Amino acid sequence: MSIELTMLFLCILGLNGSALYLYFRHKKSQHCLNQIINFSSYYAVLEYHLSRAYEIIYKDRVLIYSLEAVKLDGPEFIAATKAFGNLVLRMIGPNLKHEFMELYGNEDTFLFIITEYFNQKYEEDEIRKGSIEEMQNKEVDDADK
Repeated sequence: MSIELTMLFLCILGLNGSALYLYFRHKKSQHCLNQIINFSSYYAVLEYHLSRAYEIIYKDRVLIYSLEAVKLDGPEFIAATKAFGNLVLRMIGPNLKHEFMELYGNEDTFLFIITEYFNQKYEEDEIRKGSIEEMQNKEVDDADK
């Protein structure tokens, strides 16, 4: 009789385990769906932190080069990009980092999004563009004299 009770207990436990698995799987898929539905809200939070981090890194590492109308060389650009990524991750904290990693699929994709934001903002650097134009105008003025 004890074998039968043990088997019954294991069957009930197995069914409960399956039910729990299905429940948590449903909750996870519901969370993913909510992330997609609320993507604009998630991205607004991320955009805020990305822009704040870019301002900090720009002032600290890029501005001097922009004023001189020079681009960062390879190692300096890589260092600035890494500093930017680390600052963004520190600013959003572990909970939001986990949320964004879930939203984008994995950490590599999330870091790619962060890096691309930095690259895009760096390429659109208005101060450097203005400095280049100013230098070109000065050269033209000097050549006319």
